[in-house]
Amino acid sequence: MPPNTTINTNVYLGILQEKLKQSMATLNCHTFQQDGAPCHKAKIVHQWLRSEHIDLLDWPGQSPDLNPIENAWMIIKRGVSSAEQRSLNHLKEIIVAVLQEKFTVAECDK
Repeated sequence: MPPNTTINTNVYLGILQEKLKQSMATLNCHTFQQDGAPCHKAKIVHQWLRSEHIDLLDWPGQSPDLNPIENAWMIIKRGVSSAEQRSLNHLKEIIVAVLQEKFTVAECDK
């Protein structure tokens, strides 16, 4: 996707059509979660998900604090912001180190 591309319904649907089923198969995932962004809630997106027999996790609107990925992003952001990044490769190394150090079973259970 070109830089500065706005994610609208058509762009989002194209990403799902190109990547979602393969990603879910690779991850052995049977349920898909998305938030309440307008492009996620579009009728055409939900029609496509139904036609592909992709189950959606019911998710209440206005509840990012309940979304487990929000906590994961917070941990990654804290770890990255506390380290000096010298290059893109170094940033990737920092992220991997944060994931290995901070994403324990106990942290995930929270």
